[in-house]
Amino acid sequence: MKIPIKLYTTQQCPGRTGPESKDQADLITSFERTFGFSDDAYYLADNEGRIITGNNKLKEISGYEIRELVGKSFLEIELLSFQQKLRVAKLIATDRKGLPIGPEEFVLTRKDGRQVPVEACANILDKEKLGKFMFVLIRDLTGEKNGLYKHA
Repeated sequence: MKIPIKLYTTQQCPGRTGPESKDQADLITSFERTFGFSDDAYYLADNEGRIITGNNKLKEISGYEIRELVGKSFLEIELLSFQQKLRVAKLIATDRKGLPIGPEEFVLTRKDGRQVPVEACANILDKEKLGKFMFVLIRDLTGEKNGLYKHA
């Protein structure tokens, strides 16, 4: 039995405003319903790269509460080394051209300092009334790197 996962959005985070419109609120609700129970981490970012919402697996992988991540860019959070941040910045530039990113492998440094190998994919979600959003998938590769999963 799956337990409902609470997703935090901008309206629940200090210093951040809520959705700019009903359409944006509907987008966030749709995202939460679709990805709340996922085995992979997902987040939705605005056109500046700031996280709008994410699922519980993002919290598990990063070690940060989702409300700590909302309103910040992945480049601002101490999850990536300097070299990896440069790589992500180049990939984001690619994504802004409308080209999908990934899969790309990274090593995230969790809030507690533990390192987690991940694979990330991203793409632009272009909503006519709302503009562009970045949709990001992050898969924890710990099991694969430790030989726990066998590929056919």
